[in-house]
Order: sequence, then C-alpha cells, then structure tokens
Amino acid sequence: KAHNRMIEGAPVNVKDYGAKGDGATDDTAAIQAAIDYAGALVTGGSEVIVPAGVYWITSTIVMVNTNVTLNFAQGSRFKATAAMTNMLEMGDGVNRKEDIQIIGAPYFDANNLASYCIKERGTRISGVMDGYFQNFSEYAIFSEPSTVDFSEFFIVSRCQSFDGKGFFKHLATGPTPYNGRGTDFYIKENTCFRPTEWFAFIDTAQRFHFTNNMVGSQTNAFLGGINITASDTNTTSTVTAEHVINGLYVESNATYSAGIIGVNVTNTSTTKTIQGCKASNILVQPANSVTIVKLNTPTVAYTIRAFEVGNVDAKAGFANSIIVQANVAWTRILSSNFQGTAIGFINDSGLYTVINGSMEIASGKSAPVTQGDTGDLIRNTSNDSYWTKDSVGAFKQIGHGTIVYSETRDLPSIASGGNLILSITVAGVTLGDYAQVAFELSLSGLIVSAYCRTGLVGISIYNPTAGAIDMASTTMRILVTKH
Repeated sequence: KAHNRMIEGAPVNVKDYGAKGDGATDDTAAIQAAIDYAGALVTGGSEVIVPAGVYWITSTIVMVNTNVTLNFAQGSRFKATAAMTNMLEMGDGVNRKEDIQIIGAPYFDANNLASYCIKERGTRISGVMDGYFQNFSEYAIFSEPSTVDFSEFFIVSRCQSFDGKGFFKHLATGPTPYNGRGTDFYIKENTCFRPTEWFAFIDTAQRFHFTNNMVGSQTNAFLGGINITASDTNTTSTVTAEHVINGLYVESNATYSAGIIGVNVTNTSTTKTIQGCKASNILVQPANSVTIVKLNTPTVAYTIRAFEVGNVDAKAGFANSIIVQANVAWTRILSSNFQGTAIGFINDSGLYTVINGSMEIASGKSAPVTQGDTGDLIRNTSNDSYWTKDSVGAFKQIGHGTIVYSETRDLPSIASGGNLILSITVAGVTLGDYAQVAFELSLSGLIVSAYCRTGLVGISIYNPTAGAIDMASTTMRILVTKH
C-alpha cells in the first residue's frame, strides 16, 4: 500500500502507522512513530494528520523535532488511559526546538489520569491553537523551558479548558538569567472554566502578553485571573518584566466570588524585581469584596516597579478595591475609567502612585524628595498638599494641604443672645490654619465661626434671634486648610 510518507515532505497520517482511533486500541506507539518520521525528514519536518476518532494514550507523546505540526481533524481526540504527568510534550527540555505546532481541533481528555495535557519544554516560534482540554489535575498547558536555553515566541490562542487548577502555568528552572525562562509568550482569546486556582500562573518570565482571555466558574471557588510572581528558583535572573495584560474577564457567582483577584502580582524573591508591566481593560463580575489588581511584596529586599493600570471595572453593589499595594514603587494609573463601588487605593509602602500623570504619596512624608517627573502634579495624602517638580529638578509646594474631620453630636438649645462654644480635637491642626464648619441641619438665623489652635478647632455658634433655637443631634463636618 502506498502512503503519503513515501513522498518527501507530504503530510503524514497517524493511521498509516497503525493508529486505529477506535476508542479501544492503545494508539500511543503508532502516533509516536508518525511524529518521529515527520521530524526526521530530510526536508526539515512535515505535518502529521490525526483523523477523526478517539485515540487511547497510555504514555507521554513527545514532539522533539523542529518543523513538525500535529493537525487534529474535527472530531479527533487524545484520551489518557493510564497515569502520566503530561499527555504530550513539545521540545526535549535540553536544546531549543523551533516551529512545533498543534493546530486544527486538538482535543485532549486527561481522563483524570494526567496532570497536564501539554507541556512546553524550550521551544521557539511554536504554539497551540483552537484546543480543548478537560479532566486534568493541574493546568491544561505547562511551560517549563529547557535548562540550557529559554522558550521564545510561544503562542496559545482560542483554546478552552475545563476543571483542573487552571489554564496555563509557567515556571522558570534554568540557572542563568535567560536559560530556563519563557519570553515573548502570547496567550490570547482563551477561556478557562471551573478552575480551582488561576487562569494563568507565571513565575519569573519576560514579556508575556495576555489578550482578551476569560476565566470563570459558577460551581466552585477559585483564586482569580492572572498571577504573576518572581521567586528564587532561577537564581541569577534579576528581573521578571514587561508583561502586558490587555483584556481579562473574571466571572463567578456571589457564592464563590469572595476574595477573587483579577490580576495578582507578588514578589517573594530576594534577588529579583518585577517591573515594566501593564494591566488594562480588566472586568471582574459578579464581585464580592473583590480586588481587581493587587500588587504585593511580602519581603522588602526586592520590589515591584513601573506597573501601569488602566480601565478596570467591577460589578456595582459590592465593596471593591482597585489597587492594594505594599512596598510597591512607581505604579502609574493610566486612566480614570474605574467602575464599581467603594473604589479605593491602599498603599502600605509609603512609596509613589502616579494617577493620570500625577503622583500620589500615601506615606505621611512631609514632602516628596526622591521621585517624580518634571511637570508632575504630586499629592501628599498625609496632609493633602500639592507639589510639583520644576525644570531643574527641585520640588516646590504649589497648594496648601487640607484636613477633613466629622463627628455626630447632640447639641444643646441656644437661648436668645446666647453663644455656644465647642472645642474639637483635630490632629494636625496648628495656629494660623483656616477652618470651615458645616452642620447637617438648618442654621437659619445663627452665626457660625471657626478658628484654629494647635490640635484644636474652636467653633462659636451665636443666636441673635428673639427666641431659643434647639440644635438637636447633627453631623458636624470640619475642613481645615493649612496655612
């Protein structure tokens, strides 16, 4: 019988090598033989066709040759029928291989026997398209680059995964700055259903691009969207940088959404900095005490720097916080388009947050002295004062700070011609500051004045009318402008 394999470079059919695809025969060896033949062609590789059918897999299939494409016909499926870590591996984990592709309609059923459906092991210009993955215990796709080289230009697009811990995981393993690390990965238009951890978990990598991905579950709790971290596994790499997240949708019902994080960035390393990353167009809903973007460095040795955030949204009606950050330097908020209720910025580090070209200091420092670009409007949130950095690099205060205070108090009746004097303790007030006071009730006919002393605001309420006026219970608000 003549086969396409007799023609150099022609597509190779796994059934020409004995694969049955009948859902009852172990097809592992036949599929491996077809892949090996395609990879050994003198012309530099070929396409391996997987016709419709269910192919039993009892051990890991490997694609270790350059220029090999595994093309799944509609209705074809690989099904694990024995315990294994990975159903299929791309690359050999030693030398970097190029142009290894999985395309068509790849369907991997781990059958609760495999940890990962696909493992990438140090490839270049390779990828997985239009895949469907289910019944795995870890992540659908796992990237652990070669120990002597790095993975580069790896694409995962238009895939779906069900269950397991999540969709994509990357770990750096190599001993030198570039080896053992992924760079220029493109993860776009994928969907992850019913995970227990993250859509993606990225450790010590560079230039990962996430575009228009979705993660959600209505039946179990999970951690969130994308987790970026730096650890000391890759001992001499000093930076994990330039990740771009543009379009991420995280969904769960109210029962399972508590604590969900859209984008989580955590640096636990003592040798690395996470820097130059961007996150935009992030939507989390439904939400229940949700954090859309969290930046955190539990240890202070190294940090997260130059992280940009813009266009984030959470379903209204829940308590949402946009940024929670600790020991994080130079976070730039690119857009004011933040939706949701109780939106807030929490900065435990005393470092700098830039909002629309302005800088906010949440530290209680008396003046900014180390950071800022020329022309930035800089706000010190300890006293609400404003500063700018001029053309010669000097910081100048251009606006006076303010202090806001409020309390609810049951005020007595004021007799005709009477004068009620209140002395309110307000931290940060000094002699010469200017105070204004307002009450949540009608003050018709009364004359109210306020003055400042060190630590105190004095309020005088005079009744010039012919009769007594009952003040009753009210909320009193004080605004102090620093001199």
